[in-house]
Amino acid sequence: MDRAVEIEVEIKDEKVVLRLRGDPERGEPPQVQDKVNDLLREGYKDFTADWNDVSIDSAVLGVPVQLHVSVSREGGRVVISWVQTPA
Repeated sequence: MDRAVEIEVEIKDEKVVLRLRGDPERGEPPQVQDKVNDLLREGYKDFTADWNDVSIDSAVLGVPVQLHVSVSREGGRVVISWVQTPA
């Protein structure tokens, strides 16, 4: 199934920036956790997740919490950037 959310990964100086863009399909959260788990296994511990260009729905709301928990368990840090501008 093709996801409507793109995940762009940028790595610089051992820091990972995940930029997400798009609209998740109804009830389908973006597959960010899989990408973060892969990067954690590779040894990365410092993450910034940029959610500024993702439409919010109930499927998406729990994903930043899951990211925080999984990264923290590995001794890492995650910063969530999620600012929505009112229409």
